[in-house]
Amino acid sequence: MFGGQRGTGNYLDEAEWLYDIYHPLLSDYVSRMSAFLHRESQDKRVSFVYSKGLDVLTWLTTASTMPDELYMLSIPVCQPLVALIQLMHVMVLYKTLGVSPGDLAKRFK
Repeated sequence: MFGGQRGTGNYLDEAEWLYDIYHPLLSDYVSRMSAFLHRESQDKRVSFVYSKGLDVLTWLTTASTMPDELYMLSIPVCQPLVALIQLMHVMVLYKTLGVSPGDLAKRFK
C-alpha cells in the first residue's frame, strides 16, 4: 500500500506517478493540500526554512520548477511531502475499494 522513500531527492517521482495515474481521484485533494502547505510555509515563523517555497502542485505538474535535491531532502520540505505521498496512497486505496476512510481503517483492526 505504501511506497518506500529511498532517502533521495527524487521521492517526488512517486507523487508524480500517483498524480498522473490517479488524477481523477487525487486532483482536488492534492490541490487543496498543496495550497495549504504553500500557505503554511509562508508563515513568518517558519518561512526562513522555505527559501525556495513549498509549491507541491507546481512541482508535480512542471518538473523543471522542482528545487535542487539538497533542498528537497531538507526535513521541513521532505517530511510533509512524504506524508502527503502516503496519504495519496491511502486515498487511492479507499476510493478504488469503494469504501470510506473509516471503513478502510476498520479493516486493519
